[in-house]
Amino acid sequence: MSLYNDHAAFESFIDSMAEAYADRPADLKRLDKSREQDPDWYKRGNMFGMTMYTDLFAGDLKKLADKIPYLKEQKLTYLHLMPLLDMPHPNNDGGYAVQDFDTVGPKLGTNEDLAALAKKLRRAGISLCIDSVSYRFSPPCASFRPSAR
Repeated sequence: MSLYNDHAAFESFIDSMAEAYADRPADLKRLDKSREQDPDWYKRGNMFGMTMYTDLFAGDLKKLADKIPYLKEQKLTYLHLMPLLDMPHPNNDGGYAVQDFDTVGPKLGTNEDLAALAKKLRRAGISLCIDSVSYRFSPPCASFRPSAR
């Protein structure tokens, strides 16, 4: 696969996106539809977010879920968790040298814990944000190996 002008790779990407949307839970599709009908939803003056390190604020994802009532009291509408993907230790660039983009760091919990937290936040009217820093990965990451050659 080449970086530019690879129509097959682009078609594969489009197919992957269509499959992901087809598999999307009904509650998220409803949220998508409501946001499509109000494209300026994120520009409203009532949007209030917080960025945090999960481990420093709550310890792990399950304990963070227990703090949702506090987050609601603060009138949060979105929560940005920094970095929470699996990373090598100790050389992880503050958590941004990711070794596995598909896995939550084991000290913070599991992918299932993250999915449960996202659902609880959504029920509370809080959108979950996470970084996708695809240009910063560590040597153990499968994506790194081909580029290192």
